[in-house]
Amino acid sequence: MLNGQRGWYTAAQELTLSGEATVGLNRIEAWLVDGRGAGLWRFSPGPQVAPESVQVIAGRERAVERGAVDFDFEGRAGERMVLTFVLKEQGAMESRP
Repeated sequence: MLNGQRGWYTAAQELTLSGEATVGLNRIEAWLVDGRGAGLWRFSPGPQVAPESVQVIAGRERAVERGAVDFDFEGRAGERMVLTFVLKEQGAMESRP
């Protein structure tokens, strides 16, 4: 679910989604509906996501690197993960020393 408004459901093993995030703070929540064993859920941010802004709120994170987050799932229905991130304004320049 993206920002409490947009949700997706899939029975696929792998799924790539692009949501309609808004400039500023965004929140993603995911629940495992039907587990068939251990697995991995990966959030890979697009170029407009400020990598340092990605924050894990809930879930068993395996790794966090450059804004990408891997979550471990045991495969039990009801497992949940939540994260937040900031979407930069389009055309915003990054300052470098």
